[in-house]
Amino acid sequence: MRAEEIRAIHDLRMPAQMMTGCAEMLRSILNDGDADARRYAELLVRNGVRLSRLLDQLMEAGRAADDEPRVYLSIGDMAAVTAGVCDMAEPYARSKGLSLICIRPTDAVVTAFDTERFTRILTNLLSNAMKFTPSGGRVVVKLEPAREEIRLSVSDTGIGMPDHEVRALFDGRGPGVGLSIVQKYACLHGGRAFASRNLKGGMCFTVVFPRHTARNCFLDAAEMAPALGD
Repeated sequence: MRAEEIRAIHDLRMPAQMMTGCAEMLRSILNDGDADARRYAELLVRNGVRLSRLLDQLMEAGRAADDEPRVYLSIGDMAAVTAGVCDMAEPYARSKGLSLICIRPTDAVVTAFDTERFTRILTNLLSNAMKFTPSGGRVVVKLEPAREEIRLSVSDTGIGMPDHEVRALFDGRGPGVGLSIVQKYACLHGGRAFASRNLKGGMCFTVVFPRHTARNCFLDAAEMAPALGD
């Protein structure tokens, strides 16, 4: 299976989970008098779960390295993209009994970045956080801009992990292929990714992006030195 096919399968997982979450919320608010509607909602939930399971199986069968050679940077509002991803993920978080909090500046965070790759980074971090956070927990997305860099973090109150496992997650040797993609896309932007344990439990995954000013340009992976700390 080609690397681009693997990435496509991986990127389908979160929309499948979100649709299932919305179907679960719909099922919960329908009353007993809407028997047909409840039955259709139940079918949506069952097939959404089945679709997610099939995608997981495909990922396990075809796990491979992501070898995307470059990203395309264009001027955009990173805060708006962050808000859009959080809005899309909120119904799924609610269906799992989680609080999803999005902290971002009210003003636009204008920089040159690859919108699609950035969306994948945040989606992967959110998917990972919600997967390992039990019901009643909290996931916090924070976007913090500075003059020369922009910091994106996703923190959770989940089960956490020992320090020695963090690097394995990022380089694809662990169970989280999504985190290896996060690391690669961060490096392609000229940034870095790292993780730390929260003092009160759970993990915090952070990606730091340089604040680019070029309007339209390519960044080639061969020109980027890997930058990953744990």
